[in-house]
Amino acid sequence: MFKLMDVPSQYMEIRTKEQFIAMLDASPFNTIHITTHGHIIRKTEEFAGFWTPGGTVGLGDFSPTILHNVLVVSTACKAGTPKFAKPFCQNACPKYYIAPKKKPSFHDAIYFAHWFYHNIFILKLSAMEAVKKYRKGYKNPHNFAIW
Repeated sequence: MFKLMDVPSQYMEIRTKEQFIAMLDASPFNTIHITTHGHIIRKTEEFAGFWTPGGTVGLGDFSPTILHNVLVVSTACKAGTPKFAKPFCQNACPKYYIAPKKKPSFHDAIYFAHWFYHNIFILKLSAMEAVKKYRKGYKNPHNFAIW
């Protein structure tokens, strides 16, 4: 989708927790999209962190310098629930963190991402303006939260 919009981007396939954190730390971009699955705790249905084949990247894996002042967007299931999002923002210090409160289907997640990026990169809206516009005009059932 970034190529269609002529927006500079880089796709990285991550296999381990260590790679995940190292790539975030080395990223030259001020917008990062995390497209992995959410690790959901079965008993409580709570979001525990971002899934990788080499383990879950949880709250304790983020330091305040890695994502400081970066727009972070995730389409991982339940990544926008307050129990995760609030401490994530305190630990990682992103400029904004946008993620779903529920479990979006693939088409809902990709629709939101494409629409959101079109609004910030092409129409030049702020992240906050784009999320407000999305909530006002669209009925996506997964409530992408902005923190």
